[in-house]
Amino acid sequence: MTIHAQRVAATWGVDASELSLDTSAGAPWLLLPPVARRAFDALRAVGTPLGASRFGPPLLGVKCGCNRAFIVHQRSEGYFAEAGNRVDVEADLLRPLIRGEHVRRWRVDGNDDRVIWTHGPSGQPLDRLPPRAERWLRGWRRRLVARSDARHAARWWSLFRTEAATPNDARVVWADFGRVPTAALLESGDSAVPLNTCYVVRCADRDDAVALVALLNSPLAAAWLAALAEPARGGYRRYLGWTVSLLPLPGPWDRAREHLVDVGTRALRGQPPSDAELLDATVRAYGLRLSAVNALLDWNIR
Repeated sequence: MTIHAQRVAATWGVDASELSLDTSAGAPWLLLPPVARRAFDALRAVGTPLGASRFGPPLLGVKCGCNRAFIVHQRSEGYFAEAGNRVDVEADLLRPLIRGEHVRRWRVDGNDDRVIWTHGPSGQPLDRLPPRAERWLRGWRRRLVARSDARHAARWWSLFRTEAATPNDARVVWADFGRVPTAALLESGDSAVPLNTCYVVRCADRDDAVALVALLNSPLAAAWLAALAEPARGGYRRYLGWTVSLLPLPGPWDRAREHLVDVGTRALRGQPPSDAELLDATVRAYGLRLSAVNALLDWNIR
């Protein structure tokens, strides 16, 4: 097998039966040399996949199905649609939105876009829209009714996959696309709405969220996920829900997270750790030696 990375060819031999992630039908192949594959498997051996943990599988961000109807841009003189026309809706229906491009390591960039939130505190669509929002959205009704998800919706003004926007818990959010995973923390009570270019994990315990953000931002998680993530042009990858769902969480988690909470807390206070510090904390969380994962780290930077 020969793989070209940054114009450097690497060649090794391996039986085809050893390429698969596991023995399940349709399991992805891992194009890793044997020494890097052993490091990859070392993490799997000491962890539990995120999706099988108490946090459950990642949630895809909110889907509008018609961004031009629901997303408006705030200016000093009011709110405006994509086409430039003024939008007059009730202010209490507007919530900040987050696209994947807004998510940085540890933080979310502020922006002036808002989403018209047509759901109540329970997450269910409102029984009735207030008059100004109803007037604006009625102009889009034909488009909204025609959305593929609308056939199952309780109201024609519904948004979809709204669970990721519930602000009751701390939330870990990351972009679905990037050179490395980029994760940030949304505090409990933050009303921001991640759109479907983001994924979210909800955490009842803030320390869990801080530790998960630190883990996802670590060089070790980047190297492990790089073996699975769907490649894109220019060295970018897709960090989709199924991919990150397989990331092993070090266990026992309640003890392992102590190594990650400190560096994560400092980062969220504006003192981000170096990659070396973050790597050290992550390796200790897994209870491994750096030598056990060095081959995977080295392969990822080729």
